[in-house]
Order: sequence, then structure tokens, then C-alpha cells
Amino acid sequence: MMMARKSKCLCLMLILASLVFTMMAGCDDFDPSENTHAPARPDNVWQDGVWWIPLKLSGDNDEWFWVPQAAALAGQGVEWQENDSVDVLVSGKVWTLTKSGGGISFDGPHDPPDIGPDADTVAICVLVGGGGVICLISACAAWTMLAHEKEQRATADKELGKSKGELTQIKNEEQNWRRRLAKDQAALESLQKRVEASHAAERQAIAAEREELEQHKNALAIANRDLQVTKHEPPSDEDRRTLGRRVRDRYFLGKSTAREISVEYAMDPDLTGAIVFQWELVQRRPVPPSLTVHRGDSVIHTASGVYNGEFPYWIRGNGRRYTFIFRLYDGDRELPNPLVMEITVPLLSVWNRRGVLPSPPKKESYRLQEYRMAEETEPDPEKLKYAKAAIDEEVREMFGEAL
Repeated sequence: MMMARKSKCLCLMLILASLVFTMMAGCDDFDPSENTHAPARPDNVWQDGVWWIPLKLSGDNDEWFWVPQAAALAGQGVEWQENDSVDVLVSGKVWTLTKSGGGISFDGPHDPPDIGPDADTVAICVLVGGGGVICLISACAAWTMLAHEKEQRATADKELGKSKGELTQIKNEEQNWRRRLAKDQAALESLQKRVEASHAAERQAIAAEREELEQHKNALAIANRDLQVTKHEPPSDEDRRTLGRRVRDRYFLGKSTAREISVEYAMDPDLTGAIVFQWELVQRRPVPPSLTVHRGDSVIHTASGVYNGEFPYWIRGNGRRYTFIFRLYDGDRELPNPLVMEITVPLLSVWNRRGVLPSPPKKESYRLQEYRMAEETEPDPEKLKYAKAAIDEEVREMFGEAL
């Protein structure tokens, strides 16, 4: 199949080559300016880029003259008047066609006449040329502006890229600084914890040393007291009275301290029957806690918004024990470890703070007075009976008589 196709192509190429050779050989002998004698119409001839058409010479049967195809076609299909002529330009040459005697005569080829430019054509050409120059100038200006804008855009892109690079570098530096800051903060927090732990250990060590020094101081005081020379002489009445005043003064004054509060009291059971309390918060806070003082189930004093204060309380009877509870509240929450104070008021007949010896009371009145005081201070009947028996024994010792 492939061999048949190749053979066909080879035959076609040979035929075309022979035709071209024949035409070239014939063209070398062809001269269109000469007539040709032939009993039959000759074939069209291609020469110099023009197809030459043979036309029969009028009045002759076998003579043919050659006319370009464009000139031959121009004379067909046109309504001619007698002696009308038309010039046809064929390959740069002019052929003149003239109507004469019912036929068309061909004259040529001639060189084209030298015709000067038309004024309108010149004006149009000037306008078109000026417009072209303007367009060219505009195009050059536009191209220059475009090139300048392109250069500016390239410069702007370059600066933008540089700015982006600088911004990226700044962001990287910021991230590095943030990492360093976080690392420094972590190190600072760790250092603060170590410092706080060290301070806590130092405070504990100082507290332990203070406690040890206090114990040593107490031991030295006890040892010093034991080393004092003991007086073998009995104390005098003045010594006893001085010691009694000292003991009484110490008994009627007191102080107690808890975690958050310190309380001092001074008592006057002999003259006014009053106890005066002075309290102070020992731990400072942004907002001081409120204070409530209880005696049993009763509230006897409250305070809030202050760090210290003072209030009195009156004794209802001597020879009794009083319990006072100082409670602190932080809002609605009660702080732990309230301060509890117990105060015992002595019998006025025994504790004479004025230093004046009372006159000996009568037996019966003294006994009844002691009975009444015992009944006020002792609610238990069995214990009251033993207390009255003790009073009777005291009366017998004082007055030397049996009841």
C-alpha cells in the first residue's frame, strides 16, 4: 500500500516537472509583439507574470495577436460608444482599448504618463502625514511615559520588596524579643520563688533562734533567781503589805494576745465594779475585720472599720468568774482561733485595795453577808451547803465562839 502511494506521488512529480519544462521552453520562444499563424486557436501563455490571451486578427482566418488577460476582460461586458477608449494598466504598462467599427482595437504596451500629484491628494497626504507624525509623537510620548511608569513601578516594587523584607526582619526581631522577655519573666518568677523560699527559711530560722534565746533567757533568769541568797528572817508587816499591793495590782491588770488581736484589761472591783478593755489588731489588712465580743451567749460589744478601740463592762458581783470571747469577721467569714479571756473577780472582803483595815464585822451580820454572797455565786444546793459549812468554820475562827 505504501509502495503504491509512493509510486503515484513520483509519477505526479514527473508530470509536473515535464509541464513546467515545456512551458519554460515554449516561453523562451514566445514574443507577444509578434503575430502567430495557426489554423486553430493557440493556448494561453504565461510570461512575465501575465497570462497572454490569443485574439484573432480581423479579416484573417489564421493570424492571431496576443493581448493581456486583464485588457481582454476589460473590453467585455461594457456598453461602448463609437471611438470610446479605455486605458488598462497591466504589469506597469498601459494598454489602450478603442471602440471602432463594431470591434475593439488594442494598442500597447505603452509606458504610463508622468502625472503630477493632485492638490487634494497632496492635502490629504499632508493631513495624513501630519496626523501620522502627531500619532508617532503621541506614541513616543506614551511609550516614554509607559517606560517611565514601568521604571517607577519596578522601583516601587523593589522598594516594596525591601520594605517587606525589613518588616519581616522587624517581626522576627519582635518575636525574638518576646521569646527573650518570656524567658526573662520565667527566670524572674523562678528567682522570686527562690527568694521567697529563702526569706521564709530565714524567718523560720530567726524565729527558732529567738525562741531558743528566749528559752535560754528564761533559764538564766531561773538560775539567777535560784542563786539569790535566801533570807532566813521572816518578812515584816510592811513587806507583806507591799507584796500584797504588788500582787493585787498585778491581779487586776492583764493582757492576752491571739493571732490577729491583742487585748488588755484593767479591773476595779472595789470602788466602781468596772472592767475596761483595750484591744488592737496586730495584723494589718487593707480592710480591718469587724470585732464582736461575747460573754457567754450575749454580745456585749461590736466594732468595725477600725484597728483599735476601748470599751467598759460592769461587774455584777464579786467572787465570780467571767469569760469573754473576742471574735473577728472578714465580711461574713469568721476568722479562726478567737481570743478567750477568763477573769475571776475576788471577794471584796479579802481584797482591800485602799489599804484601810476594815473594822471587825459582827458575827451574825458577817455570817449572813457571807451566806448571801455564797448563794449568789453557787447555784448548786449541795455545793452551797458545803460553802455555808466553810463560812461557819471561818466565823468560829474569827470570833472564837461556837455557833
